[in-house]
Amino acid sequence: MPGDVILKFNGTEIKDSKLLPRIVADSPIGKEVDVVVLRKGEELTKKVKLGRLENFDKKQAGENAEETEEVKSSEMLGMTIDTIDEGISKKFNLKENQEGVIISDVDPNSSAAEKGIRPGDVIIEVGQEAVKSPSDVEKRIDGLKKEGKKNALLLISGNGGQLRFVVLRIDE
Repeated sequence: MPGDVILKFNGTEIKDSKLLPRIVADSPIGKEVDVVVLRKGEELTKKVKLGRLENFDKKQAGENAEETEEVKSSEMLGMTIDTIDEGISKKFNLKENQEGVIISDVDPNSSAAEKGIRPGDVIIEVGQEAVKSPSDVEKRIDGLKKEGKKNALLLISGNGGQLRFVVLRIDE
């Protein structure tokens, strides 16, 4: 979660944030590892299955080594959104090669719920730009806020693949 501090990755103590990307890169894809994080003053151990980081700009890796870690899950606008992987695809019965970001949970008291957004829906675009990860959604929402926008236009693929546009307030 945002604000977590990674203390250990697969038994290796992380004393310098520049060390983490190298340790992760040297770990085999598909391996399940323990990650010890500090969250709100409490140490927690989380199981993490390692995946491949897609569409990574190698030039950016050299410039911003600390920013190479991809966010797999995020909470925003009353929704929990996740990266689509094989497990998520099966859980929500998504079509093969579904693009976008899965909505895995919706706060029943949020405007997202009021607009009919449900777990299993997929966000394909935010502000008419395609999104492929929770990080993409966060960056797009932040960009819209910086532009002074009060709302975000989301293109949502619902149950059965029906597309619809939903407008959500982002300045709350």
